[in-house]
Amino acid sequence: PTGVAADIRADPDIVDILVGMCWAAANSGRAMSIFNPFPPQHYVNGTKDIPAVVKLLNLLPSVSTLKSHAKNEATLMESLAKLDKGSNKLYTLLLWILSVMRSPLVKIPQERRMKSMQTAHQYYLMAGTDPHRRKVFREAASQYGSYLAFHGSSIENWHAILRVGLLNMSGSSLHTAGAAYGTGVYMAADSSTSFGYSRAGRVWPKSEFFEGSNGQCIAVAEVAKAPGVVTQPNPYYVVPQDQYILPRLFFLFSGSAPKPNLMASTLKLSKYR
Repeated sequence: PTGVAADIRADPDIVDILVGMCWAAANSGRAMSIFNPFPPQHYVNGTKDIPAVVKLLNLLPSVSTLKSHAKNEATLMESLAKLDKGSNKLYTLLLWILSVMRSPLVKIPQERRMKSMQTAHQYYLMAGTDPHRRKVFREAASQYGSYLAFHGSSIENWHAILRVGLLNMSGSSLHTAGAAYGTGVYMAADSSTSFGYSRAGRVWPKSEFFEGSNGQCIAVAEVAKAPGVVTQPNPYYVVPQDQYILPRLFFLFSGSAPKPNLMASTLKLSKYR
């Protein structure tokens, strides 16, 4: 899309996801550390002005309402200006959410979705925008082969994951799940294990995805079998070398929805590339 209005018209549910994940990060009790990337226009003296971003996000109408005003960029800007007293801050924030470090995210056509996942919200994903990391991954996967694994994380973390990919945060302030099986990115052979780590969290109240106030997300990642990379779960895949991990599929669930159990090894990798 060539602008925010065109983006809303073409991919309204992708817009809903990106705004919703930004809202979840901004409203987290850990926002100061996990809300990355952060809109640069909302730093004040080098400090993140989280309340200012939350206030603007709460002014945003639902995506279906945005779409009704998205005939063109001018009509969209005019409608948003009425909500923020003409400051243009709301449009600027929405532009940032939809353009900065945005990874490819595409809805899987209905005929190709996994019925066993029990959600209609299924997406192709290639998280991370660093071309060097992608090159390293592609070369390793081509030379050594790869496997698929599930990854679950709290909904507040997906704003960052969707933009930078899965990174090894062991030992940092961003690591919250423990490291009983070593340091690295934790992944599982089965979806039920990853659901245990995804932890339902509050979702953007105006999102059109979720029934109720809570939601969960999990992903399927492709892992290159480069030298030194774990290839068998014990009981998890623990991979410190995050340059060899590329998220491929993304799933959204309402917090109260049934959570299926699916083995990653049953997925055909070629179908989702």
